[in-house]
Amino acid sequence: KELEKEIISLKKERQELMKTMEPYQQKLANLNDNENCETEKEKHLQQLLEETAAEYDEEVAALEAENARLTDENLQQKKHIEALEKEMMKASRRSTSSTSSTVPMEDF
Repeated sequence: KELEKEIISLKKERQELMKTMEPYQQKLANLNDNENCETEKEKHLQQLLEETAAEYDEEVAALEAENARLTDENLQQKKHIEALEKEMMKASRRSTSSTSSTVPMEDF
């Protein structure tokens, strides 16, 4: 009989403890949910960051390639201009030397 009373008393005490723990268990569950949400948000943000970084890297690579192409084109144009300038200088010297040697200044 005494043991039965003890068992009943312990069961009541356990129920009271369970009732007392309920709000804390709910808070813990909410915290876990929040933590899971934060983890999901972090994963999503990390994925967005990686995608954005990949897009940025692609854009940078494309711009670097375009820059290299334009730099090369610019260099080719400079070489072409220098060659034309040399040709003009040669032609100018030829016309100056041929003019001065064939036509005396007094004839003008």
